[in-house]
Amino acid sequence: MKTWRKKNWQTVMKQVPDGLIFFKAADEKLRNGDVFYFFRQDSDFLYLTGITHPGFSLLLDPKTKTSHLFIPDLSDLHRIWVGRQLSKAQAKKLIGTTHVHYVSEMKAVCQTLKKKYRKLYTLKKMAHALPESLRILKKDDTKLRLALDSL
Repeated sequence: MKTWRKKNWQTVMKQVPDGLIFFKAADEKLRNGDVFYFFRQDSDFLYLTGITHPGFSLLLDPKTKTSHLFIPDLSDLHRIWVGRQLSKAQAKKLIGTTHVHYVSEMKAVCQTLKKKYRKLYTLKKMAHALPESLRILKKDDTKLRLALDSL
């Protein structure tokens, strides 16, 4: 795990301590039929996590100074098409997050975490991917963008 990534998360959480912080990996773009364009990870997400695949999300909790990485829960059939994916243990070791969950567990985790906050920090380009349970929190992009730009 790259310790500078964890330091960056801690710096961002210090600069925006009053709300949950949500980051989402870029989505794949369909070209036609079942053919996708070459995938390029969102620069902010790549810088914070080092993850080069779609389907991941990162949620930072400044009050407890913890991080939650959500990884795709792929079936064996899906793995045939996309290849090997990180397991929970591999992701935790590689990325250095406090907690690793499958994307299917996101709703329950967010329901629990949002009780401590009234604000949610996410970038405008990632707001479309917010879990339903976090959409009721007041969103802020500016403060988070400034925190990321200061890294």
